[in-house]
Order: sequence, then structure tokens, then C-alpha cells
Amino acid sequence: MSLRSTRFLLPTAIAISSCVIGGLPSRIAGGLDASGTVSPAVATATAAASPTHPPPKPTPTETRVTSPLPVCAEPASVGLAEMQLAFVAEWDGDNEIYVIRGDGAGLRQITSNSAHEAAPVWSPDGRQIAFTILGGSNARTFTSQLHVAMADGSDVRALAPDLQAFGVEWLPSGEQLSVGTADGLYAVSAATGETTRLSRDPPGRLSPNGRMVAFAVDGSPDDRTDKLFVRNVDGTGMREVGALQDHHISEIAWRPHTDEILLKMDPPGGWPALYSVTLDGTFTKLPVASESAPNQLRWAPDGTVLGYIRRTYGTNPQGQAILLDSLYIATPDGEFDFAVVEPPAVVEGDFPIGELVWAPDGRHITYSIRSGDEAVDLHVLDICGGSSSLVIESLGFHSDPSWQPLP
Repeated sequence: MSLRSTRFLLPTAIAISSCVIGGLPSRIAGGLDASGTVSPAVATATAAASPTHPPPKPTPTETRVTSPLPVCAEPASVGLAEMQLAFVAEWDGDNEIYVIRGDGAGLRQITSNSAHEAAPVWSPDGRQIAFTILGGSNARTFTSQLHVAMADGSDVRALAPDLQAFGVEWLPSGEQLSVGTADGLYAVSAATGETTRLSRDPPGRLSPNGRMVAFAVDGSPDDRTDKLFVRNVDGTGMREVGALQDHHISEIAWRPHTDEILLKMDPPGGWPALYSVTLDGTFTKLPVASESAPNQLRWAPDGTVLGYIRRTYGTNPQGQAILLDSLYIATPDGEFDFAVVEPPAVVEGDFPIGELVWAPDGRHITYSIRSGDEAVDLHVLDICGGSSSLVIESLGFHSDPSWQPLP
């Protein structure tokens, strides 16, 4: 029996681009320096402060929103200016972590060193940011070390130096982090770095309440049947939820505030399909994303709406094959399932959309777009108003966006 985790993936930062993007802000004083120490002051800047880096420009995107979604029936409780995004940008030859408001103002640099930072994740109270620092020049020497800093970039601490940290998540208490490694799942104290091994199983997908993990297991080498298992985060209580014959589980997404798990399942010789699975083993096929290849399944914070990327292929005016991504939102019952971001009518090259993350208000989604070999641009979509804004541009190979939780 072999184990498969849809959560345990090496971060995209492993394949970091080596190019240096010119004409962007220089490093901001403060934060973590090249020696790993923290300078006393953490300076701030805004996108408009640098004459070589103009402020983000709004880029409205026409959508096919024809009916209000449940979240849009109520007035917005918070504006984009009151929400913050952490992301990584390769503006000085290596990845650093920055924070910016959802409206594109208030750019701040959090780290400053000669290493590559990746995957910032806010703590549940929004006061700290966990991230990894990547090192090594090849697969044999590659390292990914867990760090935690205060939200202003001060008090940077390396935690659990012996762990190769991938799939880092905060547990809801904010006192520990769940860290996936090649040999299992660990809990790491954010205050002391004390490490507790939770399980030798693959990390899988952590439930929203931080109590359980779901993961897929290969049934046998003779067929494609994957079995879904769940267990408590401390490694106890493992049980088989179920399986569909000859179906491979390629993506897992817990639905917030429920015991349902969303699975992307690949049948032999057909389109991937989405199934909702309860812990008693009941599989229900959802009328969503039919005859398509959905990727990056992401639930809104309240669990009422699902976001995903649909990939298709087309040709450019020169007749060359290109990939064309669209961002969709859908309700589980299929009443709503429509594109909110689509490729332009005429595209010269690939139009890939990635890094889909819901904002904590449930009304906005951040995503990135790359044009050809250029650096990614980070956008924020208003699912109620049906338009997108370019928040920050030319970040590098990836941006790893993470929204700060609301107070």
C-alpha cells in the first residue's frame, strides 16, 4: 500500500526564477538582514512612494454574473482598504515578503536578506506571519526552514531547524503550526519551536477547525482506486471514509463549518468530477465544473461558494496552441457556476491564472496572472461587483498570497 497526499507538494518556490526585475523598489531598511539578525527599525513604503514603481492601476474585468450570490445580498462589512495581503516578490534578486492593503496602498517590506522567502501565512489573530526560507542549489542540498515574525517584520525566529518544512499551516489556537515533512506531520510551537511528531502518514489536508486531516491512499498497484482516510491531528483515530472504484483522488478541500470534504476525482477515460463526501462515507457527485478540468478548489470562508480554475486550450492569431484559464465561482448545488475572470478575446500567448485565495470577507478573491515568461501580477476580484483590480505587478516567479484574518 502506498500513500498519496494531495497536500504534500513541494512549493513552487523550488523552481525560483533567477532573473532580477529592474525598476522596482529597492530594499526597505529593517526586517531580517543577510546575517539573520533583525535591525531595530522596520521602515514602510507605499507603492506610490517610488517614482520607478507607479501605483497599481484598476483593470475592470467583465463577467457573466447575472444573479446575486448569497454573500452579496448583505452590505459589505469591511472594505479592501481594511484588509491586508502578504506576498513574496523578487524585486532585488531574491524573494522577500511584503504586505499591502487590498486596495493596493500601504506597501511594506517585511524581510530583507539574501535568501529566498516563500509561503507567508498569517497567524489566526493576524499578529504574526509564518514563512519558509529556501536554500540549496539542487534537490540534494535543498532546504526549507520554518520561520515566524511579527506582522511588522520584527522578532524573526527560526523554528525547528531540523525539519524540512512544507505545507505549513497555523492551528486555530495560534500557539502551534502544522508542518508537513517528507516523513510525516509535526506540530511546532510558535513560541519555543518545540516539535511534536503527530503522525508518519502524509500530511494531507487539515480541516478548518484544525482537528482532523484527510488524505488519499493508493488501494493497490493493479488499479486506480484511491481510498480516502481521515485521522485526528494528533495521529489517533484513523479510519477509512471510502472510495470509488477506479477513481483517483487528485485534490482535497474541506468545506468550512461542515464535516463534508470536497474531492476532485479522476475516472478512467473521462473528465474529472467533483464529489462531496461525508465522514460516514456517502459520496455525492456535484453538478459543478462538468466537462472541464477544475483546479485549485477553494471554498469561501463561510462554505457557501466554491472558487476554482478551469483550464482550456486554444490558438493564438499565429495558429500556435496556447493554454487559456478562467476563474469560476459556483455553489455546490450548481445553481451558480460561471466565469468571473476570462481570457481576453485575442491572446498572443498563454493566459495562466493561479494562486487563488479567498479574502476573509468572502466577497473578494486574489489571484495571479502571468503573461508569457514575465513575472506574475497580483489581482483582486470583487465577486459581487464583477470587476478585478491590479493590486501589484511584476512580482517574480510566484507570489504566494495570504490574507490577514479580520480582527
